[in-house]
Order: sequence, then C-alpha cells, then structure tokens
Amino acid sequence: LVRLTGIPTVTRLAEPRLFDFRVSVPSAQPSVVSQTSQNTPQILLSGTPYQGRQRVEEADFLTAYRSGKLSDFLRGLEGGFHAILVDSAAGLAVLIADPFGLKPLFYRVGDSVCWVSSYTSLIAPRSGGKRLVHEAMVLRYAFAHYSAIYGDEESFYQDVRSVPGGSYLEVPLNAGGVPRRVTYWDFDPQAQLLKISEKEAAETYLQLVKESVRQKVPSGQPNCFSLSGG
Repeated sequence: LVRLTGIPTVTRLAEPRLFDFRVSVPSAQPSVVSQTSQNTPQILLSGTPYQGRQRVEEADFLTAYRSGKLSDFLRGLEGGFHAILVDSAAGLAVLIADPFGLKPLFYRVGDSVCWVSSYTSLIAPRSGGKRLVHEAMVLRYAFAHYSAIYGDEESFYQDVRSVPGGSYLEVPLNAGGVPRRVTYWDFDPQAQLLKISEKEAAETYLQLVKESVRQKVPSGQPNCFSLSGG
C-alpha cells in the first residue's frame, strides 16, 4: 500500500458469494470488477442495511460520503452489512463496518496492496505455503472462550485485523499513508438504564422483537425460519 500510485482498481478475489476484494494498482487481471475514475468514488456493498423499513442502497452511501456526512448517515442505519469505498481523487479507501459488527470485515495492508475480506483465512500472509498464525489469539481462544476474542481488532492470523463494529477505516492510497479509524457509533456508558423488574424486562423485550419482525417481514407473503442451536 505504501507504494501505491495511479488509479486503484477493485478486484474480486473469490467466489461471488464472498465479500473478498483487494485494492491495488492497475494490472491486466481478468477478474477486475471495475476501475474508478479520477473524480468518481466507487463503493461495493455486502449485506442489507436499513433506515427503518427502507432498504439503503450503494448510491445512498455515496451521497452521504460526498456531502461529508458519512458518520451521521451510518449512525442511522440498522442491519448487518459492510462496504469498501474507493475515492481515487482523494487518494482514499474507506472500509465500513455496521454498527454492531454483525458482518465481520477484515483487512491486511501489504506491499502495494490492501486486502479486504470477510474471511481471515483468505487474506492471511503465508510462509512456506502455510498461513502465519497469530499464536497469542489462538491461545486466548483455547484457554478462555470465543467471547474473549469476539470483536477484537486482531485475528487468528498475523497482520490480519478487523474493522470494529460502529466504525470505519480510512486507508490512504498514497506513499507513507497511515490508516485512521473513525468511530461513528458506540454504547453510551452514561446512559440511564430502566429500573424495571425481570418480568417487565422480558415482556418489553418480547414486544420489541415482535415489532422488529413486523417491520422487517413483508406481510401477505410466505415466511420461513432458520433455527440455530438447541
């Protein structure tokens, strides 16, 4: 990345179902999705973001970015999603995670390339044909629990980091640029929690779940459900 020059291209690296791209200098690879122009930002979105019951599209992200109100825009979104935005004119790539980090987004900055994927193993560095494991993270998982590493910026592989939920990462596309993390949403530690009984809390939670489902599931159409665990 530090030696990246010219107009970057966004290249799909894996199956279409995977969100797995890299930002690199132009090359003759046949898998190039599209190439940015000097003045037109480009965004690749995976997932389903909503504002209330209205689905948000890629064009909405670009509008917010151009107006300089990306953080305000992201703060009002719901759902699981992640995105990569490339602005050649500004020499910047923006890696965006949803507020809760429901859809993981990982990256690795290497020599003239920024690898971005929803799977750590696909972008892990290799030596002798083997992926380089981050031993400290593996030990934390082995001796503790998944919750001990969930949401951590580091991953099971060396140099592969995640974009935390509620934030986006600005990756400069110029020599010597240092990625900058911007937090657009977080829990308010000063927020006053309602002092209600456990029964009232359970009833309130049930009503919130029902209302959430009512808003998101179209009426008059057959529905199906996927059960996990138990």
